Amino acid sequence: MAEDNSDANTAGNPNYSADDVAPLFKDTTPEGLGLTWINRYEIIEQIGLGAMGIVYRVHDSLFSCERALKILRPELVSEADIVQRFREEGKAAVRAAGEISHANIVTVYDAGEFEDRPYIVMELFRGIPLDEKLARGERMSVLEVLSLGDQLAAALGSAHTHGVVHRDIKPGNVLVSETSRLAKLTDFSVAQLKANINSSLTRTGVVIGAPRYMPPEQALGKEVDGRSDLYGLGIMLYELLTGQKAYKSETFTALLIEISQSKLPPIRSINKDIPPGVERVISKLVEKEPERRFQTAADLQTAIRREIRSINASELRSKRGLPTELLGAALLAALVGSVLCLAGYFLRNQQINALEEQTAAIGMAYADTLSDQFSLDFSRVGESAGLLYDMQFDESSSNSNLDFQRIVLDNGQVLATTFENDTVYEPLQQLRELQIDNEDATASLIVLPNGLQSMQIAKRIEIGPDSARESIGTLYVGLSTERITNIGKLTISFMLLLSLLVASLIGFVSYYLIRRFARPLELIRDNLQLVAAGDDDIRMPAGRDGLVGEAFSAFNNALSAMTVLPIVESVTEPVPFQNIDDINAPDSISAELATTDINAETLAIALGGEDGPRLADVAPIINPDDVIVDDRTMVFRIEPEESSEDEY
Repeated sequence: MAEDNSDANTAGNPNYSADDVAPLFKDTTPEGLGLTWINRYEIIEQIGLGAMGIVYRVHDSLFSCERALKILRPELVSEADIVQRFREEGKAAVRAAGEISHANIVTVYDAGEFEDRPYIVMELFRGIPLDEKLARGERMSVLEVLSLGDQLAAALGSAHTHGVVHRDIKPGNVLVSETSRLAKLTDFSVAQLKANINSSLTRTGVVIGAPRYMPPEQALGKEVDGRSDLYGLGIMLYELLTGQKAYKSETFTALLIEISQSKLPPIRSINKDIPPGVERVISKLVEKEPERRFQTAADLQTAIRREIRSINASELRSKRGLPTELLGAALLAALVGSVLCLAGYFLRNQQINALEEQTAAIGMAYADTLSDQFSLDFSRVGESAGLLYDMQFDESSSNSNLDFQRIVLDNGQVLATTFENDTVYEPLQQLRELQIDNEDATASLIVLPNGLQSMQIAKRIEIGPDSARESIGTLYVGLSTERITNIGKLTISFMLLLSLLVASLIGFVSYYLIRRFARPLELIRDNLQLVAAGDDDIRMPAGRDGLVGEAFSAFNNALSAMTVLPIVESVTEPVPFQNIDDINAPDSISAELATTDINAETLAIALGGEDGPRLADVAPIINPDDVIVDDRTMVFRIEPEESSEDEY
């Protein structure tokens, strides 16, 4: 138990300031007042101060345990009406405690008087009032607010089950633990007990409680029930979620008018981070008419826990990554893109292989011609032919298709070359050998001294007659592969771009289709949640074709069957009839009137039994189309303007 805020006109809300807290009375410590004991309770320390009372932490000498004791402030002892009110509130709190016991309700153990000052003894809870917590500027997350609402709904549910209506739900009457999320509802001093409905604190016409959190019926002094407490809880949760007062009027009269007539702005218009489902729960809690609110605290708990599960699932999905439909579309797009990339890689390799074979064939033809010509020249002039070919190689160096030319004798002597300082043969680095159909020549990919790649054709040079050909050396010709490399890069770039475009298109179309099929399921899910929360006015849109339309129609039919209650529960094989005389019924039967709606235009009447009006008296006003009969019961509907309930 912490600071007392028992003033009924004090509004515990997020906009509290220090001025809203009751000023400290001069030296109210136990030592200053000369108090060490209050009856059997030994005072340990003062832990709270309110407009009417002081709260002490005390030791109960009878049960040897610590309690919280709230006693009337000494300067108010001369105020007879305040003393009487405090006394009656203490008795009411003890009576309420005798009716209910719940983990989220501060237990009241005792009430009495000490030196003409009434006091109340209650559970010592290590927490602070919610309004004090908010006055310090502390904000709560949506989940924390929902958890608080769930606990308070459980507390109210227990109280309402035992016929106790709190009537003063406000942040000042909610204690929150500073070390955990545990919350407790306190101060049942103005509670209405079913067994004490006509007491001075509960009679109709008396406005009791904190006005800012009162429902319209309580503000107007009308009778209240459990739904009135749920309204106060709704206003409190509304303020916690929006961070501002629900009703901003400062005077009591203006506040009552605002409560009874003004509609609160939707929560999401103030805080867009609030989930739509939470907004629907709060909006239903703060409806002006009790009939439109949650009818029980259990219904509210069901709705709150559904929203908690929804938020937790949403957070879990966000931690897991992409939403299912987006992830599915992305995976499909990635699969298509990967297939296209693999196809592009295969196509590029096939294209490069074909270009390499083509280049090798051209190089082979050139090498054959050059080697045959060198053989003839070498046969005539010997090694002096090297000078001639050195000059010829220099002239052909401007050909961009030729990287190098080289004639090497079998003894390793370089006879002619386009390389500088190339006198002794040193083989170039080979990357891979190409497959060609020529026994006298080879083709391979090599690396030039400057680091570039080239295709090398090596052709043996032979002299002599065909019957006795003799190898004297090898002709090396380097062909540029720049064109092949550029074509390969272009092919890869094109296929990557094509893959990206196609994958993006596939991803977009698949996401659209998945969302198109998912939207009806989401609509059904959301409406089922609303039905579970007690809203039975939900209907799916008509006019849809296919399976979606059938599912919507089945949903509407099922909901209609759930909301339209049968008039007679035990009708077996009902048979419509056209003539009242066809009914084999006794002359004297009983009638049980059951009005389904006080404002309805029709009444339902079940006939059967021993006592009641004669069948002939009611037969003329029966519409045969509205009659259902079995072997024991007849049910029909009559129009009230033709016959009143008093006639029966």
